[in-house]
Order: sequence, then C-alpha cells, then structure tokens
Amino acid sequence: MVLIGAGVLVATFGIGYVVATRILFPPLPEPENGIAVPDLRGVIVAEASARLEPLGLRRGDQIPIAHPNQPPGIIVAQSPLPGQQLRQGDVVTVAVSSGMPRVQIPNVVGFDVERATAVLTQMGLETDQRSELNERPLGTVLRIIPEPGQRQPVPSRVLLIVSAGPPPTPAPDANADSTTRADTLILRL
Repeated sequence: MVLIGAGVLVATFGIGYVVATRILFPPLPEPENGIAVPDLRGVIVAEASARLEPLGLRRGDQIPIAHPNQPPGIIVAQSPLPGQQLRQGDVVTVAVSSGMPRVQIPNVVGFDVERATAVLTQMGLETDQRSELNERPLGTVLRIIPEPGQRQPVPSRVLLIVSAGPPPTPAPDANADSTTRADTLILRL
C-alpha cells in the first residue's frame, strides 16, 4: 500500500513538473541569429569597441569602478557576460577600472585618539601615533599627516600626532621660597 502511495506521489510530481516546465513556463527560444558576446575584461575601451563592431554589437555605457589590482582604463567587468548571446545592434556595457580606491582624509583634529582611530579605520585607513607635550588634554589629536582633505589610496597610513598632556610644571625651589619669606619678613619690620 505504501509502495502504491509513493508511486502515485512520484507520478503526480513528474506530471506537475512536465506541465510547469513545458506548458506554463516553457524555455525561451534560442535566438536564431545570436551573436556570442566576447570577453572584454582586461582590455582598454578602444580595444573593446574594436572587438564589438565587426560582430555588429555596440559598446554602451562605460562605468568607472575602483579596482585594487587593475590600472585605470582597463575593463574589469561587462554586461552581458562573455558567451551570452545578443542580437545585431545590441549594447554591451563595460565597467572600467579607475585604479585603486581612494578616500578623502577626514579632519579628526580635536578628536579623542580612540575615536579618531575608529573613524579612520572604518574608512580603510591604518593609523600610527606619535605623542607630544601640549596644553590640550591627554589623548587629543593635535594634527594628522597627511593633512585633512587630501585623497589617499586605500589602504594607506595616517599619522596621528596626539597630546601627551601639558608639560610638567617645575617644582618650586625650597631655598628660593625661604629667601622670599625672609625678605618679606625683613621688609615688615
């Protein structure tokens, strides 16, 4: 009995699958005059256009994208993908490397060193620190190198010059203090 139930279940599933894939959602017809899209990755835009024109395809938009390994001007992606088929006159969009990603160094002067480090790290930058005596509170960022506003590749290093606190005040000279008191005492007499 169980075997008959399992057979009916498999047969029902099989019929449903055939109806769904052949009648309700049939595969799209293969293009009759399909042109296979060439692989344009790794070439410059002019070369891509030269490869597409003889095939009857056109180069579409050129989208700049930061890329850590490819120099500026090299195609790093395309749509449609290589090997997909298009019709005469269709367009292939390319993504072109703009080189290494770059960020603008934010102004973190005046921030606490932990907060400044967190902001810079979140942007993909690495930090180093150097302390110097200053009237500003301990741990306050005094200046940064490179200066805020400059664009730097990611990753790169930013040097934080951080306050080590105010310079120590000289201890009062015990002898000088007693002399001053003696002079004051003599003047009062």
